[in-house]
Amino acid sequence: MSNYTIARRYSSALFKAAEEKGILAAVESNLTQIAPYFKSHQDLVSILSNPVLTGEEKLIILKKVFPFFDSLTSDFFKLIIEKKREPQLAEIVAQFLELADKKNGILRALAVTTSTLTDDQKTALIKKLTDMTGKKIVLTTQLDSEIKGGLIVKIGDTVYNSSVSHRLEIIKKRLMN
Repeated sequence: MSNYTIARRYSSALFKAAEEKGILAAVESNLTQIAPYFKSHQDLVSILSNPVLTGEEKLIILKKVFPFFDSLTSDFFKLIIEKKREPQLAEIVAQFLELADKKNGILRALAVTTSTLTDDQKTALIKKLTDMTGKKIVLTTQLDSEIKGGLIVKIGDTVYNSSVSHRLEIIKKRLMN
């Protein structure tokens, strides 16, 4: 079974359990807080995936790093450790948050620019994307001097590329033909 399938099953199970108990917002809050750790703290991922450590030791580490977990989230992590699914934990958390976004009508967008967007520009972009999608947009921004100007917006698998470098590439292709 693929890691994606495993992560989808576990995230769906946690999502349903949180909904049934009426604590979906609390679990979502917990997982939102820990999600960045999997990207920025590879040591944590390595420790949790270490077969030399016992399940109890891994739980102690998780409770020290994340003391704010509610009981369902704690029980879920205990299950993950018992079933030896720690290597899929980051993907499980990511897929849970995707399910929560879908339920809440949220789309996450990434805007790539060469310079920092002003608050007015962010507001205008969010409004335009909201009008296009009919969903609430949560926007993150990223700077990239390689695009030479303009804007690239990524929403899920969709990319809107109005960067100068992209337009120059199109012109180059047209001239070469």
